[in-house]
Amino acid sequence: EYYDRLNLVRDKGDYEQWIIFFLKGVIWSSESALLTIKKILNLADSHRKLLISKKIATPLAIAFLEYLFEKPHVSIKNVSKYLDISFQSAKTLITQFSKLKILKEITGKKRDMRFSYWEYITILSEGTS
Repeated sequence: EYYDRLNLVRDKGDYEQWIIFFLKGVIWSSESALLTIKKILNLADSHRKLLISKKIATPLAIAFLEYLFEKPHVSIKNVSKYLDISFQSAKTLITQFSKLKILKEITGKKRDMRFSYWEYITILSEGTS
């Protein structure tokens, strides 16, 4: 349909059909983006509430949750560095999030493990494949 509309512009000067087609695409993209934003906000809210209900909603845990929206794949080392906490504290935090199923270990290794904020990544990748 894209090329059909472009050909109408080239052959007949019919810009109106091209503009209508283009604006429909803008509307669809905007609606899709809005839906994605709503899903992300709901995810953040539900995970915040989960942390509160499990009584681990410390400022550090909330900061970590917010960090996951910037960097959804993490290691203990980069969490330790970003939050300026010890390796052991970062490991404890990641373990808590993993037990709550917020994070999922993705390497299968015992050392140099990496964790994924998989629900967030799933939302972001919807409709991309």
